[in-house]
Order: sequence, then C-alpha cells, then structure tokens
Amino acid sequence: MKKDLYEKSLVSALINFLLYIFKWLCLCLCVINAALTIGLVVMAVFSHGDLANVVLTRMLNYISGMNPDAVMDIIHSVGKVKVMVAGEGYGFASSLTFGLTYALVSKFKILLDSIFKGEMYTRSNVELINGALPYTLILAFGPAVIMYVIVEMTGVFDLSDINVSGVIYVCICYILKLIFE
Repeated sequence: MKKDLYEKSLVSALINFLLYIFKWLCLCLCVINAALTIGLVVMAVFSHGDLANVVLTRMLNYISGMNPDAVMDIIHSVGKVKVMVAGEGYGFASSLTFGLTYALVSKFKILLDSIFKGEMYTRSNVELINGALPYTLILAFGPAVIMYVIVEMTGVFDLSDINVSGVIYVCICYILKLIFE
C-alpha cells in the first residue's frame, strides 16, 4: 500500500512538472508573439507604409519563421502592405493559439489536481470542463479562420500553413465531458 502511494505521488509530481513547464512556455511564447506583432504594427503605423524591406523581412522571419529570402521574394511579388497585413494577422493568430493553450492547460492542471486528491466526480470538475469547451472551440477554429482569411486576402501564406491542431483539444475536452458527466 505504501508503494502505491509513493508511485502515485511520483507520477503526480512528474505530470505536474511537465504541465508546469508547458504552461509557462505557452505563456512566454504568447507574450513574445504578441510583442513582435505589436512591434510590427507600431513600425508600420509610424513609417506610414514605407517600412524598409530588411526590417519587414526580419520581423516576418521572427513572427512566422519564414526564410528571409522567401520573405523578400514575397515582398517583391505581392507588395509590402500585404506582407505587413499577413505578418500582423499571423502574429495575432499565433498569440491567440498560445494564450488559449495556456488557459486550457491551467484549467486541466486544476482538474488533474482534483483527480489526484480523489475528488474526480464533482460538480466543480464538470463546470470546469464545461467552461473549457468554448476555449477549445475558439482554439480549434479561430486561428484557422484567421489564417484562411489572410491566405485569401494577401496570398502571402499557403493553405498548408493553416494550423488545425486545436481540434485535438476539442476531442480531449469532449471525452472528458463524457467521462465526468
């Protein structure tokens, strides 16, 4: 019996450590992407649309991870304004993704702590899962819709750049809802 408690506390500590690292990493990436996006917006506004290609290339490289040579080619083919709009939209979508992931992992950690305490089937856990459902739907479809609009309006990104990994969170949340209800 003592060995079971030791294993349970060891697994609990390991899972909490991994969730803690993932949660704060998501928050850091959200803040960094939001700061880069706000920086791009401020530079675009104060330069009156006459931002240097090198600066725009560097900012889009930081925000989206695109190759600087490819960004420079896109600037020459579609125009500087469309690249600025696409970079700002991509930054907003990625900040939204990381911010909502942070919020969901925080809720899941509360749920997991409740499970480890032995209070699995409580009303507060069901309310916590029901409260997480809108976040998962926004996480699944919000950034994808934003990226689709950016692809169609600007032509800077491809349809393959649309991230639909949030559907996993919807599936997990609905499975948890079925289990707890």
